[in-house]
Amino acid sequence: MATFSNTSKEAKAEIAIQMVIMDAIEKGHTNTNEICEYMKSEVFMCAVENYINLMQ
Repeated sequence: MATFSNTSKEAKAEIAIQMVIMDAIEKGHTNTNEICEYMKSEVFMCAVENYINLMQ
């Protein structure tokens, strides 16, 4: 995606994290504590890495 070619690694990580959280909310996970726990999981990190890879 040329759109992200000039985007820093930090910015890509922020965008990816936001996208994964929005995906979780879209699926009905709206409890703050649940999302905080999800953010500590390996599943969350894999999803973030997948979004970052899409931006490469």
